[in-house]
Amino acid sequence: MSPGCGAFSGQCAVITGATGAMGQAIARRLAKAGATLVLLGREAAALTALASDLDRGRRAVHSVHCIDLADRRGLEAAAAALAVTLALVDLFIHCAGVLEPAALAAAS
Repeated sequence: MSPGCGAFSGQCAVITGATGAMGQAIARRLAKAGATLVLLGREAAALTALASDLDRGRRAVHSVHCIDLADRRGLEAAAAALAVTLALVDLFIHCAGVLEPAALAAAS
């Protein structure tokens, strides 16, 4: 069952990996359902384009943050900025992947 129009109205969703295929699809669905979005991703141009597309006449995007979740300092800075600007996060959707190349035998 998919959320209807306005099902997430007034709710704030933070989406990591927002520029990836899954993150974009979720962002589009939540924006259509009325959520306000905070988009996190590594590609500034792609984040800006997605936010612009989602915002057409809806004001769906609260903010975008270009950040690499593998960079601890960047992650801490983004978390601090979000804590100041957001009163409440209703949904946190983690679509970012952090990959470390390793031989299969060495992987845990």
